[in-house]
Formats: sequence, structure tokens, C-alpha cells
Amino acid sequence: MSGIANQLKPYLPDIRAIHKSLLIVRTMNGCKQMLGSPTKHKDALCVVDLARAVAAYPTLTYDDKLFLALLHAGFFGLHRLGELVDSDSVWDCSPQKTIKRASLKVTNEAITYILPGSKADTLFEGNTVMFPRTIKGSTDPYTVILTYVHAHNGKVYGLCPQLWLNAVSHVPTCSWFLSRLYKLFSTPYRCLGPETLDIKGH
Repeated sequence: MSGIANQLKPYLPDIRAIHKSLLIVRTMNGCKQMLGSPTKHKDALCVVDLARAVAAYPTLTYDDKLFLALLHAGFFGLHRLGELVDSDSVWDCSPQKTIKRASLKVTNEAITYILPGSKADTLFEGNTVMFPRTIKGSTDPYTVILTYVHAHNGKVYGLCPQLWLNAVSHVPTCSWFLSRLYKLFSTPYRCLGPETLDIKGH
């Protein structure tokens, strides 16, 4: 509405006063009530969902281990999905934004890796993401990620520098991850999407 008022200002000098008049304000409020649609948010995951995901894979293939590791890393590491996987469009993929295998450090206390820097990172140092070995149970991110790391180390990837690689030596894509996420959790009563990892339920 303010944009329309700005366009009409050269022709109607009093447009600002008209814009704030009681008639206009009530008309706009009435339109919002009659024609407005409620805000729809994507559902956030919770720890129970992670336990359900682990239980859904009694026998783990390499890609199953990768998916569970990404799911736990995204949840406990407060990642956006785009930080863990590549875009479906090759034009939007950037090797500089991919988490590197060389940055991974595994100790008895924690697993850490470096999230590459962004334009907002003035020192281009990136951020260290840590998963301490403190949580017990099937949703322990340390154990889940370590299971993937052992499987990753057992494969021959040549010169591939990426930490997250699927069974065919490619960085998983957004659609690859979401297809598995939908298969596990989507129901008529739940709405999931790329934002599911962005809004944490813990």
C-alpha cells in the first residue's frame, strides 16, 4: 500500500493523509480478514523423529549411513540444508562451500569439522562445528556420524575432497536428501521441507 501511495504522490499531494484515513485502514483490515490466508510453517524435527529414523534402518547401506549422518549433523549442528548438500542445479553448486574431508577431526571426546566461510565471514576462516560425545542412546550424533566416517574411510574415493559423499562418489543433492526425509516422516498431518532442518525442535 505504501508503494502505491508513493507512486500517486506526484498527482495527489495529500495521498499520505488519505492513506492513513480511517476508511482506508478499515477497508484494508477487512480485506485481510476476508481474503487473507493463514501462514503455513514447515514442521520442525524433534529428537523422537531422529530415534524413529535410526530405527527405520535395521540394516544400513552406505547411503543409509550417509543420510542418518546428515540428518543428525543438520539437527545437532544447527545447519541449513544447503550447507550439507548440493543444489539440484549444477549452476548453483560451489566447491568452495562444500565441507571438506580434510577438516574433519575425530577424537574420543568429539567430532569436529569446519564449515567453509561465507561472504559474511570477513576473515574467511569458516566455523568449527562440534559434536561432543556426551549424548547417550540411538540419537547420539557422535556415534551416527562416526559410523558414516568409518564407512567413508572404507571406500576408495581417489581425490574427492568432500566429507559427504554418496555411494557413487557424488555430493548428495537437496532432492536426494528430501526424498528420503519425505519417505520417513511425511504424512497428511505433517508438512516438511528444506526449512525442516533450519528450525530446530530442541
